[in-house]
Amino acid sequence: LEPQKCERSIASNWTQMGKVRCKQGQYRDARELYSDALKLEKKAASSSDVDNRTILLLRHNIAMTYCKEGQYMKGLEIMEHLLEREKKANGRSSLYAAKIYLDMCTIHLNLGNKRKM
Repeated sequence: LEPQKCERSIASNWTQMGKVRCKQGQYRDARELYSDALKLEKKAASSSDVDNRTILLLRHNIAMTYCKEGQYMKGLEIMEHLLEREKKANGRSSLYAAKIYLDMCTIHLNLGNKRKM
């Protein structure tokens, strides 16, 4: 295998293990696995491909682990950054932007901050 394909394969495995850890409520472990996968994906991505969907989804997964731990502000900070990148790359009406908006609304509800929605 080419190094790039090998790194992406390992990153995919770490992402899947992160999803399992997240479902088990082991959010810190999941975040570490997602972070390791993110490093490999960034390494494998070309400089023009840094905002590719896999990288954005890994960052989204990391944000959600913070939220599931009750660290809503940290999760929101990451989500806001993702939303800006997504809007710049694909416009405000992309399906992924809608998912980020929905997750951000849920976080604001959990914070009792209905004016931000």
